[in-house]
Amino acid sequence: MKPLDQLGTRLQQPDIIQLLTLIFAILTFVIFVRWNIHGTPVNDSWFTVTQVRLIILTLVALGYGGSCAGNDKHKKRTTGAVVLIVALITIPFDLIPYAASYPRTTLISAIFTPLLTTMAFYGVGLTLGSMLRAVKSGILMPLAVVGFIVGILVIDVRLQSNILNPFVATTAPTWEHSLVVSILATITFLFLLTPPRNHHQSSQPRSGFINVTSKTLKPEDSRD
Repeated sequence: MKPLDQLGTRLQQPDIIQLLTLIFAILTFVIFVRWNIHGTPVNDSWFTVTQVRLIILTLVALGYGGSCAGNDKHKKRTTGAVVLIVALITIPFDLIPYAASYPRTTLISAIFTPLLTTMAFYGVGLTLGSMLRAVKSGILMPLAVVGFIVGILVIDVRLQSNILNPFVATTAPTWEHSLVVSILATITFLFLLTPPRNHHQSSQPRSGFINVTSKTLKPEDSRD
């Protein structure tokens, strides 16, 4: 099956449809509530909506990354593409309140920071899942996600800065956070785009040599 066919099949599965429906409902509700509080076309609803969206994308990336850590490279690519598509199709929910809030955050940053955050934390999810599977504790993945998020929040509070916290990446951007997220997203992309090693092909010549030598062995040689 071609990669695009695999991606299309994955997007049509019930868990993805339910996930998208839930995300759309949450973001629509947040926009509606925040917009009605002010009751004017100009408001600060974007600051709430973008944080809720970042929370959702971070949890989705970590969860799906950890859940497919034990799969092959093709499955990891497909899942990573699905997670990225979730981030892409929720961009309009961010842009609508952005136009009414006039934040200091640039439009480019408001669009691309959540995308980089999604891929960065998808890679983190893959790493967490692989570590847990190595110690045969994959069932603890939900606790690992919560613990990881609490850990990075505590670190940022201790440092009194925004280096790791993804939830305020757009409302309170810093160059340190942008650098960390960009590096993690780049590593994730490189890992997913690297072709998987084919151990079967590497072992095929050796097995072929054994077969050839066994076929050329004569009966009288075996008796000797």
